[in-house]
Amino acid sequence: MAPHQGSSQTPSDQLRELLLKLPGVMTGTRFGGEAFFFRKRFFCHFHPTRDHVFLETFVWNNVDAIVREVPGTIPHPEYGGYGWVRLPIDSEDAVSMGRQLIETTYRYLRTTKRISISREEFRAETLGLLSTKLPEIRVKVKESKKRKQIVVEALGVSDYEKADELLKKAIRILKGP
Repeated sequence: MAPHQGSSQTPSDQLRELLLKLPGVMTGTRFGGEAFFFRKRFFCHFHPTRDHVFLETFVWNNVDAIVREVPGTIPHPEYGGYGWVRLPIDSEDAVSMGRQLIETTYRYLRTTKRISISREEFRAETLGLLSTKLPEIRVKVKESKKRKQIVVEALGVSDYEKADELLKKAIRILKGP
């Protein structure tokens, strides 16, 4: 990867700098390399291979939308079904696509939460209450043997502080008194 003209930074360095400027993003380690976390949640890392460096991000259940929205992005070959996408960082064009992927991923990160509730504690009527009290929250429920995995999303909320408040209220409603 050639550094940007007039800059000594590689495309990965430029994207790393962008990631670290996002409020609440910190670095840590995953898979033996540098990874990026928001509120202790792993959401992004660079995956170097012999021939390429890939930017891999977690986009919840929005893999198809991201693949359509960000040119060059593909579902992660192994973890696409779990919400991960991959973008090769191999050119200057990749920096702008990487920036778009990072900004979109960060928006999902700031406006989406997942909670797990045991089947015994889950009350279906709380979903109705939630849609009445917080119409700007979208809810998706995924069932497993013992628990309900609930993804709550503050749709169209661009103010991240407001999204945080809405998500906290939604979780209080779902978890009950």
